[in-house]
Amino acid sequence: MNGIFEKVDDFLNSLGVNLERKHLLAAISGGPDSVFLLNYLLWKRERVPFHIEAIHLNHMLRGRESDEDEEFVRRFVTSKNINLIVERVDVKRCREKGETLEEAARRLRYGVFEKYAEDFDWIVTAHNFDDNVETVIFNFFRGGGLNGLAGIKPIRGKYLRPLLTVTKEEITRFLEEKGIPYRIDSSNYDRRFTRNMIRHEIIPFLEEKLGRKVKRRIGENIEIFRNAMQFIDRHILNLVSSICFLIPSGCVLCSYQSIFRLTPFERGEIYRRMLFALGLKGGGSMNFMRGMEEILLHEKEIFREFPGPVTGGRAGEFLFLCDGKFSDLIPSPEKLTCSEAKEWGWWRIRISGKDCNRLPDPAVKGYLPGDRMKILYGGKAITRKLKEIFSSKKIGRVERKLLPVIVDGDGRIVYVHKVGKSVDISNLEVNFEVEMLTREVRWIEESF
Repeated sequence: MNGIFEKVDDFLNSLGVNLERKHLLAAISGGPDSVFLLNYLLWKRERVPFHIEAIHLNHMLRGRESDEDEEFVRRFVTSKNINLIVERVDVKRCREKGETLEEAARRLRYGVFEKYAEDFDWIVTAHNFDDNVETVIFNFFRGGGLNGLAGIKPIRGKYLRPLLTVTKEEITRFLEEKGIPYRIDSSNYDRRFTRNMIRHEIIPFLEEKLGRKVKRRIGENIEIFRNAMQFIDRHILNLVSSICFLIPSGCVLCSYQSIFRLTPFERGEIYRRMLFALGLKGGGSMNFMRGMEEILLHEKEIFREFPGPVTGGRAGEFLFLCDGKFSDLIPSPEKLTCSEAKEWGWWRIRISGKDCNRLPDPAVKGYLPGDRMKILYGGKAITRKLKEIFSSKKIGRVERKLLPVIVDGDGRIVYVHKVGKSVDISNLEVNFEVEMLTREVRWIEESF
């Protein structure tokens, strides 16, 4: 009778998961899958010591029925001497513009889980084999790419899905044979919801036309794609670690030449990880992927703003993706103090030298059309537009807007990064140190 528990054990072992002395938070809805999950965890705890707590989220979508689910979970969980956390979220009221109820419920559910994540080693959910098949079918028609065809990840951060090899039929048969009660969510039969339509219409149609083994065959392909994605992930993360870095202000920068030499598939995977590094889920739409390719392959520097909002662009030797609009990338002017480092945009700036204090009220700002600077040209001191100076030095239209421009208290430009000092201060011994702020790429790996 407990062979199904051993099947779950085998899957966890294949993932290299050891629950000993871990703190687990099990998501319990009251449905058959989550009731089975808690029974498995209790069985497992008799063999390996670990701590279990449970969490139930009342989505408040089905009125009295939702409340009855909550009461069932309270009785069920407390009867097992397990601590239960109950949260209530009005999904309809909290739904954002453009979200389906399914999408809103999922976002809010995981938002609640994240509130408690730091107190637990694992948050355990009851996604099963059938859920995985339905997800892959949905991803196929939505355009989820290879990653979508790999299905639900058994492990994603702190989230653990131990039931992905167990079918819905196996779960319900076990509960019926054991006489273990569970709740049925009436909305699971509402075919207006995409997942229900897949479950009750598309899969039966496929089984009728292609045979009863359709789900098993899809499951075998999921395994193939999941293994392939593990290989691809490792390869892409190695690439990302070697050619990309992070700016604390919320940007990912990658070597333009290095990305340019990659295959379109590799580039697309890097674009996805750039999004993840900014904390954006979903992997990016085809419009996003095409937009990033347009930026990469364009003969001149350009930028594009995408929903989020995020901004992608090319600036000098870098391809970048930043949180926010392009205008957000250019900070307001800030005062500078001798020998004190100032972080501004992508840069750390420090002014030093014995004549530093003779530079009146220095400040850093961004380039503006019409800015002028005095330089030596043909052995003579002349004032030229910064636009002309940038063009002569082949500094592109995007990069020039992001470079720090240092002015004195009278507004005279005294230094521009990648251009140099103004003739106006040629008699002063002043040093301008400008370096790009960088952070290790580990953030990208953790975000994926």
